[in-house]
Amino acid sequence: MKQWMMLGMAAMMAMPAMAQVKKKPMKFADNNVVAHRGAFKANGFPENSIASLQEAIRLGCTGSEFDVRMTADDSLIINHDEHYNKLLIEETTFAALQQFPLSNGEKLPTLREYLLGRHEGQ
Repeated sequence: MKQWMMLGMAAMMAMPAMAQVKKKPMKFADNNVVAHRGAFKANGFPENSIASLQEAIRLGCTGSEFDVRMTADDSLIINHDEHYNKLLIEETTFAALQQFPLSNGEKLPTLREYLLGRHEGQ
């Protein structure tokens, strides 16, 4: 019987705290949304592009998940798959990969560019 009374008292004490939480308006960033390969879907940006990263920042995402690959000449680039334009990234030089822009015209971003949120020279 004591256990039920204690449980009931604990529930009653928690109810005011739960009511306060419900009253607080929730903001997008309160939900801790982490963009997956940037925020690319809504606006048709390429995955892992600087544009998709900037969109995730604009939306207020807590972070953005991304994949880092190393090229044959030791450049670190951002790309989800091990292939880019049917080329195996680890066996292809960075210069060769740069011959193929992303669908929005951007070049394949390096890790440095992605962390800075912009392409070199911008």
